[in-house]
Amino acid sequence: MKPLRPTYQRNGFCLWLKRLEAERFKTKPDAGDEAIELTVDELNWLLDGIDLWRT
Repeated sequence: MKPLRPTYQRNGFCLWLKRLEAERFKTKPDAGDEAIELTVDELNWLLDGIDLWRT
């Protein structure tokens, strides 16, 4: 399930989370990079399991 904003149900709020398979994202950053800047769409694609760096 995709992470969603909290939704209210009759007795309280509900928050959905996503567990990553193999405990990692499919990324190809350089070892020397300190951080990767992503757009909102790119982050959603990573959470959906899409490999952004596939050639």
